[in-house]
Amino acid sequence: MSTKAAQPPVEFKGTAILYSSLASFPGPRTQAIQCKCHFDEAGTWTLDQGAIKLTISGIQDKVEVGGQLIAALDDQKGDLKLHVTLAGPATGHYDIKARTVSLDISFDFQVFLAPSRLSLHMDSATASTVTAPKGSDYKRFDPASGEITIAGKGRFAGGIRLAGASCTILLNGRFTPNPWHRAKA
Repeated sequence: MSTKAAQPPVEFKGTAILYSSLASFPGPRTQAIQCKCHFDEAGTWTLDQGAIKLTISGIQDKVEVGGQLIAALDDQKGDLKLHVTLAGPATGHYDIKARTVSLDISFDFQVFLAPSRLSLHMDSATASTVTAPKGSDYKRFDPASGEITIAGKGRFAGGIRLAGASCTILLNGRFTPNPWHRAKA
């Protein structure tokens, strides 16, 4: 019986761009992202729980009860921030020959006291349907450089402010070291 040594983690560095159907959080909202990933030779890659933590600012919202304005929240005054964390381990697949990469991932969005969950299947094909910010030069999947662009669309579940709203997330960046150029053990 042979045992293989575990591959060291690979760093992903890039941007996350969020679009939402909410007027108070329309997007695009661009955030830098950096996390550790693990790859195997069978075409699977994972992100560990807690690998992604973002704080999104610049959100404006209001709370009304019975048509009466209870609170107006404006992050320009430091009142409202949206905290985003990876809800659990995320698993993806890649196929170098087909030039595809995907990731099944769930995020918890904390607004006020009630979190909302957004679960997405992100892939390189969906990324081609998302309008990237002007001047962006995204590569869907480039195994030679380790660059990827993946996107997913979904609806928020749970929570008070986000439930039912749609959201699209586009991730673009580079793996270092390039997991597709590692020496075979």
